[in-house]
Amino acid sequence: MVGSQQGEHHTAWDAHRAEGQGTATQSHGFRWAGDLLEHHHPHFHRGSADHHPPVRRICAQVSTVQTGEPFPVGNLGNDVLLDCEFDPSPANGKKAADASVTWTKDGLPGVVYLYENRAPQLQDQNPLFKDMAQVFPDAVANGNASLLLRSVITEDAGTYRCSVVAPSSQGTVTVNLRVAAFSAPSFSETNGTLTAVAQKWFPEPNVTWSNRNGSTLNATTSLSNNSMGIFRVVTTLSDPLQLDSIYICTIQNSLVRSVTQATVEGTDIFTNTLFSFSSASSAMIPGQALVLVPLLLGWLLC
Repeated sequence: MVGSQQGEHHTAWDAHRAEGQGTATQSHGFRWAGDLLEHHHPHFHRGSADHHPPVRRICAQVSTVQTGEPFPVGNLGNDVLLDCEFDPSPANGKKAADASVTWTKDGLPGVVYLYENRAPQLQDQNPLFKDMAQVFPDAVANGNASLLLRSVITEDAGTYRCSVVAPSSQGTVTVNLRVAAFSAPSFSETNGTLTAVAQKWFPEPNVTWSNRNGSTLNATTSLSNNSMGIFRVVTTLSDPLQLDSIYICTIQNSLVRSVTQATVEGTDIFTNTLFSFSSASSAMIPGQALVLVPLLLGWLLC
């Protein structure tokens, strides 16, 4: 039987993960995505995934309006949150709930979303964002002006600006959204060989395999893309599968890297996947360090 389950294995994988988390703390210090969505999106629930405390964020103090994620990466077809926060302190008899929040996108007329007088004001909303964008009133009341974009497409990539006028703060912050496609691979064993299949990647990725000691392994990889340019990845180890062994499959493009540990125990295959993202708007070159932003994907993470 071949399955995908959680498991703890103290190997080079643990060092790899610990190294990445250290990078995150020293750089932009992004929160765990589950914490961020649960904090900003009142309709999001993480389910049974383990709780991970938020990492302290370091934001440029150019105004009292700031973002903890200036370069987020949205997954094609999924929702993405553009982070924007402000000082919610009351002043002159007014509260944070009275704030005016305006989201715009460079190069497009109208607004992406306008929240004012404690209600959405969408008369001048660009039609591209009709029913696709939202700011949450209960979040604004707590100093959170983040924008939820639903089912992102490649055309959603670009520079967004969050402008806030609140009782105790005002200013504008820029968020540069990149859009990619990425998915965790699934693993199977056929005739003594190990194959991994990832259903969606964009831009075009490259694939490498290694063992628990970090030594590179030979593999055959094929990429096929659909009419939208989304790549399906099929990669097979060239060497025969060794029982009770650990294999690491890395799929990476200019924006996203997935590192999956596949542990073979008898007839079972246990997998753990960790995603990380480039930390700036420029493309990532192979081998470049990433700011790790682990995604809480339930069974995918150890």
